Amino acid sequence: MAKQSAPFFFVRQEKRHVKIEFADIRYVEASKNYVQIVTGDKRYQVLGTLGYLERLLPPEQFIRIYRSFLVRVEQVTSFDTRHAWVAGRQVPIGAPTSEPIP
Repeated sequence: MAKQSAPFFFVRQEKRHVKIEFADIRYVEASKNYVQIVTGDKRYQVLGTLGYLERLLPPEQFIRIYRSFLVRVEQVTSFDTRHAWVAGRQVPIGAPTSEPIP
């Protein structure tokens, strides 16, 4: 699948599709078959994988810092060797994944 040229995507929430702007995303957290997209004012739980979402987002703005976390670089407020602080949340830093990104 080719990258989207628009700076947003739509996710299904209840019975409608909601637009999420890349600029509004703080971080994305994966848990089994779901990802939780955290914006400034909402959290969206979506069926899918972090790898798929990572391929949709621009790599110059988002980085996978742990196997289950993808963060917007400008939302990182500080970090040390084991953790980053993103939007007031402590997130682990580690080997991102063993899955290749095409």
